[in-house]
Amino acid sequence: MTARTWTRPTQALAFDSTGLGLWTSDVVAGRASVQLVDARTLSDVAGMDTSLDAPLGEDDVDGLHEWMPHPVLPVMGVALSCGQDGTWLTFVERGASGLVRGAEVASVDAPFYPAGFFPDGASFIGVGGTWVRRWTYPEGMLAAEFMLPELGTLATGYTGLVTSHAVLVAVEDLLAVGEWYLLQLDPTTLRPVCAWELPLSTEVVTSLHLLPGGFILAPEDGQLWRLPAEVLAPEPTSTR
Repeated sequence: MTARTWTRPTQALAFDSTGLGLWTSDVVAGRASVQLVDARTLSDVAGMDTSLDAPLGEDDVDGLHEWMPHPVLPVMGVALSCGQDGTWLTFVERGASGLVRGAEVASVDAPFYPAGFFPDGASFIGVGGTWVRRWTYPEGMLAAEFMLPELGTLATGYTGLVTSHAVLVAVEDLLAVGEWYLLQLDPTTLRPVCAWELPLSTEVVTSLHLLPGGFILAPEDGQLWRLPAEVLAPEPTSTR
């Protein structure tokens, strides 16, 4: 194993689906920008323009950077979230001669979490504070939406997990301290299928993490669950 030193200023970084590209983001002159480097050498990819300095959101904004890799293509979704000022999700593709900007999805009135693509890469999920949305790829068109009932009493944890069979979202009951649910939505319509109340042992849980592989982590509670096999099981290529 060879160790290499990382010296680039970085807000966030992630590997794409090929495993050969390491994508990084930073703030340049108050604007978010992305760069692609060779994952093996940590150097610029030879023979191509690997930087995209145009802003990914509005001009002169800074915020939380998050990555959402496409499951098949050399494409990355990079999200810039600025609190209640909203989230901008921009898709960037590794082209033959450089990075190419693709579709953009914006929520200018509220932030959202880019939960991920479906395995077929034809659509992806975003989780806002009170809603879950499915957009098509590469068009970036809204295809389905689920709004939490009883606004003001329920809120998502801005986290979600996308599988072939389901979209899973962590939901907090704002009127009952320490009560969290795992909501399962239909992957096409986003209609609720079922919900599980998580057996937390403490009321101080402020967040849940839905992790790849179907794991659910409650950091303050010190518990880790795994989703049932029928939720994680693969299915034939989707028609979404």
